[in-house]
Amino acid sequence: MIQLENICKQYTNHNHTVHAVDNVSFSVDPNERVGIAGGSGSGKSTLLRMIAMLEKPTSGILRLFGEEIHSIQNHTEIYRSMQMMFQNPLAVIPSRMKLEAFLLEPYINYGLMDIAAAKEDIRQWIKHVDLPETIVQKYPHEVSGGQLQRLVLARIMLMHPKLVLFDEPTSALDAVNQKLALDL
Repeated sequence: MIQLENICKQYTNHNHTVHAVDNVSFSVDPNERVGIAGGSGSGKSTLLRMIAMLEKPTSGILRLFGEEIHSIQNHTEIYRSMQMMFQNPLAVIPSRMKLEAFLLEPYINYGLMDIAAAKEDIRQWIKHVDLPETIVQKYPHEVSGGQLQRLVLARIMLMHPKLVLFDEPTSALDAVNQKLALDL
């Protein structure tokens, strides 16, 4: 599913070069779980952002689903097949959008199902992440960070992705909800 060969990412700022990711190689097979460990500032999030095609590597080869990212023609299908959960859920949920609209976006954007069926599917996923059904009528600022993280997880899972990238997915969750999220 993922193949990295000598991936590097450098940032240059005021004639100073930072090697955020330096010569990383590994692969991940289908149904395999891989954890990336390292201290703060060691490049874990940068590496995930490159795999998610949100940043381009400075050098090296990155393949997703067997295709080199430079030659991928249909980014829409890749984005649907691969989802990323960021550390901060507020970074992905527009502040003026009700949570139901946020959850409906993938159904609309990818034509997954009609709105009535989508709302029922959302209701089921809200139950899976142990949230009250009424949460969908709220705005992001009206719920806790842990609830938002579980809501983002529900949105990721309702798309049935082939690949999910997690960047500290349980950072805002208590122990019970950490287990729920990891089990899901």
